Amino acid sequence: MFGAAAAVAAPPNGVHQTNSSPDKASVTAGSTTAPDLNLDVSALGDASSVSATTYASADSQADSAPADSSVSVDNLQVSGNAAIQAQAGGNSEEIASPQGGDLQATQSTAATISAQVQIGAKAGAAQSFGGTAQVSSAAFGNLASFDAASGQITAGIGQTNAGQVQSSVTIANTAFDGPLTGATTAAGNEIDLDHSAAAAAGQIGELSTSQANAAAQSASLGLTDVQTNAAANSYAVSAVGNVLNAGDLVVGAAITQTNAGPQTAQALLNQASLNGDFVVQAVGNQVVLANNGAIGLHQQNAANQLAEVVSNAGLVLNGATSIKAVALGNNFEGALAPGQLAGQDQQFNSGFQTASIDLNGASAPGDGPISMTATAIGNAATLSAPDPGFVQANYDGALSPQAATVTLSNSTFSSGVSVSTTAQGNVVIIRH
Repeated sequence: MFGAAAAVAAPPNGVHQTNSSPDKASVTAGSTTAPDLNLDVSALGDASSVSATTYASADSQADSAPADSSVSVDNLQVSGNAAIQAQAGGNSEEIASPQGGDLQATQSTAATISAQVQIGAKAGAAQSFGGTAQVSSAAFGNLASFDAASGQITAGIGQTNAGQVQSSVTIANTAFDGPLTGATTAAGNEIDLDHSAAAAAGQIGELSTSQANAAAQSASLGLTDVQTNAAANSYAVSAVGNVLNAGDLVVGAAITQTNAGPQTAQALLNQASLNGDFVVQAVGNQVVLANNGAIGLHQQNAANQLAEVVSNAGLVLNGATSIKAVALGNNFEGALAPGQLAGQDQQFNSGFQTASIDLNGASAPGDGPISMTATAIGNAATLSAPDPGFVQANYDGALSPQAATVTLSNSTFSSGVSVSTTAQGNVVIIRH
């Protein structure tokens, strides 16, 4: 049994930021020809970026104004490689400290955050990309990142988000001769601790985190009249209330996540010729640890998650293609099973999870394998060893349904199609 997660306070010797003024950043381009293209647009309420040998501070950030980041391009011809990104956030603190240190921080957001990328228009001029194309949109309420290459991190971080977070990518009337890759992400609260260096020597010591999301997150991808001519295309759409990614936890930790805002992730694929991997995911609370010992965990999801892929007409799968829709209430991935915090269940879900793939008039004329997977789970845990004290509860006083569906109509798959649907209240997976 672990005690409740300690309250995180920010004494006056740290960095303190407060923003109440709207932030807007945009790029608009038309009738443009270039050998290569790099567009990076960012709008942030409060931002702190530190690179130091060691870092020890108690910081706070409070944002109460909207942030909007947008890219809009039309009649665009790029013969080489392209990278297009829009990012918007309420609060961002990113620390790179090779020898580690200690971070005590609070972050709060109470305004709408939106990021969007628009490439082409259905009735407009055509776009073309000759090389690799990376297209992404990222929006978040609060982001805290601390990375140590060889030292040890200790941290106490509290995040609260009460503003809607929206992220979208829309591409129309466009041909890609090289691979198309990217992601559309919307997160209420995000903590990354030694995540990028999880396989290196960096470690995480004492850790206390509290994340509370009370507003909606939505992420979408729209492809209309899009042609992908290369293989190995890959795109992810993700909406998440609270997420914690961490490396090697070597000391105890207390982790709390509560989600009361719905998450919606959507891909709309019409009159498009595609291949590759497409993943659409909506998650209430998520914790992913590279390794951990004895820790305490409480994840509580009280909102609905919807992940859907829809094509109303004209979708052609021109090579090997995998399409996945995943809706999760609470998700934990680690080594040892966590213990309870103050007598509370490790995972409690009272929301509805819906994952669906609905294709009308789709076709796959080639011989590449085609697979479609829909997964809806209330509580999911992936562990290295079982623990009889690990409690998952999927209940709201009556019923907490999970629904996973794949619907194919007026469609032709020349070499067949593999379809899988999974709907489960509670799942524990033991890795060996």
